Amino acid sequence: MAKRGLGNMAITACFAGPLFNLLVGLGIGFSIAFRKLNVDSLSVELSPTILAGFAFMVFNCVAILVAGRVVNVNSISRGFCYAGVAIYLVYLVTSITVAFTYY
Repeated sequence: MAKRGLGNMAITACFAGPLFNLLVGLGIGFSIAFRKLNVDSLSVELSPTILAGFAFMVFNCVAILVAGRVVNVNSISRGFCYAGVAIYLVYLVTSITVAFTYY
C-alpha cells in the first residue's frame, strides 16, 4: 500500500490488523469456553508482565499521537524513531526485571 502512495492506509493496517485479530480471537475463544464450561462469566487474572506490557503499549500509542499530531503536525520525525527504540529497550528491561522479581 505504501508503494502505491497510500501511506495512511498502510499505517492504519499496521494497527487495525493486530487489533482485529486480538478482538476476534478473544471473542471466539471466550465464546467456546463459555459454551464448553456452561458458565456466564470467567475469572481472568493479569500477570505483572502483561500489565507492564499493556502500560508500555498505551504509553507508546500516546507518544505516537503526541509526536505525530501535536509536535510535528501529522508527521513523525527521525528523532521519534530513536525514542521508540528507547521505549522498547526500557520495556525489555522492565519486563525482564518484573519476570524475575514476581516469579
